[in-house]
Amino acid sequence: MTANEILADIEIYEKFDPVKGTVEGKTYVVVPTTTETGKNSDVVINRHITLAHNTTLIFAGGKISGTGTLTGDNTRLIAPITQIFGEDITVDGIWVMDRAYPQWFGARNDISNNEFWHLRVACEAAKSTEENPLAPEAEKDKIEKARDTALKNLKAWKVDSSDAINKAMKLKHAGEVFLPKGEYAICKTLQVPHGIVLRGELADRRFNTTSL
Repeated sequence: MTANEILADIEIYEKFDPVKGTVEGKTYVVVPTTTETGKNSDVVINRHITLAHNTTLIFAGGKISGTGTLTGDNTRLIAPITQIFGEDITVDGIWVMDRAYPQWFGARNDISNNEFWHLRVACEAAKSTEENPLAPEAEKDKIEKARDTALKNLKAWKVDSSDAINKAMKLKHAGEVFLPKGEYAICKTLQVPHGIVLRGELADRRFNTTSL
């Protein structure tokens, strides 16, 4: 059965409930849960949960978050190119998909000019500190303050996609991790394991005055 066929019959599948657990070979759908106030919320996992062997997990507008660990056991994953895992959830084990997307873990390819400006401030401040170790203390304090402010803004805006890309590569284990075209902020080292192909989408050539 193809992904499109599964999605066409989404209503026949049982909702994923970490409390009830899973049964080998069954298909589950992750949808937003409704709170008492009528608002949608994530499916929250704050402990270690291992999915039953050969299950399928379909994400249909829902997201799994929390501080726990979700371990797959030859688990098929079907999801759109949007965030489906919270930043503090750990995804481990063996998962099956054609390709993995960093967007599943919150990667962004829509960085704004303002966010790029703060990213440049942080990078230039760090570079200035390294290049001028003997600069006056007052100047060092000014540089450090600018960097701390910029990094605080970047963290709040969730600009850095490095962790999301690394998590997507870990999830895939071997094969293709795909980055849709756009502008990503990479502030940390990308650890590309043996067997992973990190592939980007062909983008139109254009000049961006905010690029680093």
